[in-house]
Amino acid sequence: MDILTLRIREDLRKHNQNMRVQWTARWRWLQLLVLFFCLLIAFSSFLPLSLPLHQAMALVLFAPLLMLTGLQPFIYPLKRYKLLISFLTIIYLLIVIAAVILNPAGSVFQRVLSPWAIWLNLLIPFLSWCILIILFVRSPSQARQYSLRAQPVFMNILIGIGSGLALTLHLYMVAYFIPNIGQPLFQFNRDGLLWNLCLLIGIIVPAEELVFRGAAFSILYDELNSHFGEVMARVTALNIMVYLVVIVSNQSLHPFELLSLVYRAGLSAISLYFVMRLRSLLPGMLANLIFTLATGWLFAL
Repeated sequence: MDILTLRIREDLRKHNQNMRVQWTARWRWLQLLVLFFCLLIAFSSFLPLSLPLHQAMALVLFAPLLMLTGLQPFIYPLKRYKLLISFLTIIYLLIVIAAVILNPAGSVFQRVLSPWAIWLNLLIPFLSWCILIILFVRSPSQARQYSLRAQPVFMNILIGIGSGLALTLHLYMVAYFIPNIGQPLFQFNRDGLLWNLCLLIGIIVPAEELVFRGAAFSILYDELNSHFGEVMARVTALNIMVYLVVIVSNQSLHPFELLSLVYRAGLSAISLYFVMRLRSLLPGMLANLIFTLATGWLFAL
């Protein structure tokens, strides 16, 4: 083996080591951001605020912190990325403030805006996904790394809807046989259902999936070559910690919510498996949307 080949191998080894150090640092940074988000939510629970305001606080933190954390790799390669991050933070804050105002359960402004509430609610997912699609198109390589593809569309939609409905049905069947579990009834009115649906599609589901099934999975599985079981355990634990803090701050920690957390851990594991096998976030997004909307405890109405 000649000297040139040895030098190339040595340079490649050093490059791989440096890249592993960088990706490990990114994973630690991602964990710190999620932990910071949880601490802020926990701190807000001690403030003398009503339940709708506690939920509003969680939303205000959820959108800019988690959404922009997942979008970091799409933003940094662009010119003037600092200005773009500031702009997107303001935009998402405005979207969240609009969502809080339109909340039919806790907003006095909603009565005044009721004739326009349907169209204003629909603006939440429309504006959010316009921003996301523009960023995804501008960074196709990063979009592929995050498994942001829908093909084959019909199969991914069918898998996502089927898994979400199956998990939700199993949860309610198990809850039915547990006495005094506090199983919620479906009491969504039309305005409440539309508001929850727009909020989940526009902010909650994409932020959660981009951070945990996009960024976290890509770092651990694709870049650090961790075993899938280890990736599933670490990402799911981080995901469940966020939901546990949110429901505690919403003062809704009841037996059904604790059981829902167990099923949500299963949902996270299933979604991660879909990403690994199908390389698509679409099934996980649809399953998350159906499960969260059907359990009905994230934002009370």
